Amino acid sequence: WLDMMLSEIKKNEPFVILGSKYDGHSWDNYRDEMPPALVDHLNGNAIFNVTHPLMEDIASELRKEQDTYFNAIPYDYRISQMWTEGSKGIASVFPYKQMLDETGNPIVLPAKTELFRSWHEKYGEEQPMKETHILTNY
Repeated sequence: WLDMMLSEIKKNEPFVILGSKYDGHSWDNYRDEMPPALVDHLNGNAIFNVTHPLMEDIASELRKEQDTYFNAIPYDYRISQMWTEGSKGIASVFPYKQMLDETGNPIVLPAKTELFRSWHEKYGEEQPMKETHILTNY
């Protein structure tokens, strides 16, 4: 299995994340209603290239978000939200509608489109988020 994984890494370089999208069928009946960032997200059980400058940007942003509502979002989904916001212009939506802010209102996340768009402009051509079927997520 290790030789297969190393071969897959070499074949897909350069990348930031090499992983799989959800391959199960639990979402089949409502996949079209789900946010693109969730449908397209690469599962956190993936290979992360921590030396890639975009991964450094992502890690830095996650650290900045650690004391905010963004931190309630699983990291793999949050990374997908960042990339989707930058590549498709779809602002991140807080996924837990039952959670309210300090004033009792639904949580609305601030848009960070310009920051994430700058990442996409810089790294988008190399397609840094790559899917592999060597790792599978059901």
